[in-house]
Amino acid sequence: MMIYDGGGYPQASPQAITTPNDKLHVVWHGTDSDNTVSPYIRYSNSTDAITWPAAPRKLVKGQNASITSDKNGKLSITYEDGGYIKRIESTDEFVTYQGPFLVGAGTKPATFYDQSFQTDFSVPPTLYQAAGAVKYYGVLNPNKKPVVTLTTPDNQTLTENATLSVAGSALDQDVDNAVTIKYRINGGTIRNIASGVSDGSTPLSFARDLRYSGKRMWDGAVDVAGVDLAENTDHTLAVWAEDDKGGKSAEVTRKFRVVWNRPPTISGQNSDLGTLTERPTVTYSAADPEGNSFTFTEYLNGQQVRSFAGTDGQQNTFELTHDAWIKLDLDVQHQLKIVATDSAGISSERVYTFTRTETHLEFMLDYNNPDVAAFFTVDGMPERILFTLERYLPPDSEIESLLVTNNYLDATPTWEDACNAVIGGRGYIFTNKTKTAADWAICVWVTLAKGSATQRVHVYGYGGAFD
Repeated sequence: MMIYDGGGYPQASPQAITTPNDKLHVVWHGTDSDNTVSPYIRYSNSTDAITWPAAPRKLVKGQNASITSDKNGKLSITYEDGGYIKRIESTDEFVTYQGPFLVGAGTKPATFYDQSFQTDFSVPPTLYQAAGAVKYYGVLNPNKKPVVTLTTPDNQTLTENATLSVAGSALDQDVDNAVTIKYRINGGTIRNIASGVSDGSTPLSFARDLRYSGKRMWDGAVDVAGVDLAENTDHTLAVWAEDDKGGKSAEVTRKFRVVWNRPPTISGQNSDLGTLTERPTVTYSAADPEGNSFTFTEYLNGQQVRSFAGTDGQQNTFELTHDAWIKLDLDVQHQLKIVATDSAGISSERVYTFTRTETHLEFMLDYNNPDVAAFFTVDGMPERILFTLERYLPPDSEIESLLVTNNYLDATPTWEDACNAVIGGRGYIFTNKTKTAADWAICVWVTLAKGSATQRVHVYGYGGAFD
């Protein structure tokens, strides 16, 4: 790759650097057709080290050039001219420049180049050869360490979802230093809080809210410590500032402790309510140790019955509906469960078991079923009904009651005893001849008594007709 072809005129002593923007800069000396004897300092640059300007910039008379850059990309070329060391500077890649500035008598200059751009200077550090000596010239700007002031209180105790506010300011007396404020918990992973460029006098304020939840400390969605924070133990927050010159402030620390989130406490104890012939009723309350809001959810045999917001200490009642009760299998264990879940997702539960048994088996036509209601609702008055009951009644059990009505839609239906007719396999003639509802409607209400029977009573089905 050709950077510059001198066309037969000597070109010598090339030197190259990059600036903070990753641009490549090259300087050398050489002659040309206008100056065939005295060499001139020449400069060129490239963004990709492939494409170069057709002609370099011809700057000043001299030789043995050395180039350097500060952190802001300001370029300095130090060179030899007639036995003296001189320097020119530019902030626009030598479209324009300042100087020459005289350094002193000498030859073969070499300027310091810091690839990390951490060394701050107003005059680049320069070494050059003088009569019987090697001399140094340059002006360094010594870096001052930042100072952090932390307003976060010491010895805090954090409960679930509490905030640890990391706040304060950092002062760097060096103008244009890039300052980053950092922190860590218990010597863990270092994380940044804030950053800014110093003006040398104005403190850089910072604030970051960390949240304690689920035994961990969170910075947004980031698990800061990476492990559970132990209870009854001092934990350490360390905060400090670093500048882009390698300066680091003293670490400022704060101690804190945590209280692990505990689930709501539900009153009572897990227990077996025994064998029941009536619907069970459970009264309960709960309180959250950390004062978090919480929700109750009630379950019957693993199926949710209801869910609602809880209130500390308020009494609540878990009671099965009649419909839910009569659908439960007999002589097997069932479960009522109450779960209290706090706003952090931590829960506790209370479990009650029971066995349903019955001394009676009772049912009637279900008018909540639209098909049933439509079929058994009629315009004309029903006069007779034939009802058949497929059943197994073990010894000592009986049909305790078998009632029928032809005005079921009335506010007070007229129920008539058809037990003997059903047992005898005969039809039953209604005695009722009146109604108050708009339509006539048939319904049957059956009650079977188990009595002292040791076997189950079974109903396999029923049927019949009416007119």
